[in-house]
Amino acid sequence: MRSFLLDSFTIFAYDKKSSKRFSFTKNSGVLTHLFTLRNASPFNGKINVVRIPLDYLSCATNTANLTQFFILTGATLTGGTFNPVSAGQSVVEASTDATFTGGTVSLYQGVSEGSSAGLVISSLDIFLAPGEILVVRAQSQGTGDVTASLSWVEYY
Repeated sequence: MRSFLLDSFTIFAYDKKSSKRFSFTKNSGVLTHLFTLRNASPFNGKINVVRIPLDYLSCATNTANLTQFFILTGATLTGGTFNPVSAGQSVVEASTDATFTGGTVSLYQGVSEGSSAGLVISSLDIFLAPGEILVVRAQSQGTGDVTASLSWVEYY
């Protein structure tokens, strides 16, 4: 990252921009925790200061049912293993096996009907700061697989 001094203000000019995505599928007839994303506090042995803006949410199901999707923050989780989305290339880690126990604030809630729907969520100004987590949950009207994909941009 380069910085420039201009009238006592520091302006940061980022050298690189990288788009990343994480996707997971689970059978969901009831409200189900699909995955959790965490912005790693230390990254490659350094203090992470990168705030991640969310970019795009894609929702799909293998049935014609209505499916409700949620993006939550402030969740309480137990267990779960966080693994890098792209080792050495992304500050984001993902977990698909943590148990959701509550304590959240809803950042986004949407419904898709039929096989798939996508939404550009960059205009919602949802950011993931270092150390914060986001939970993606879903519930389908019937049984069937539910898939959620979340995209974000990393500036560094």
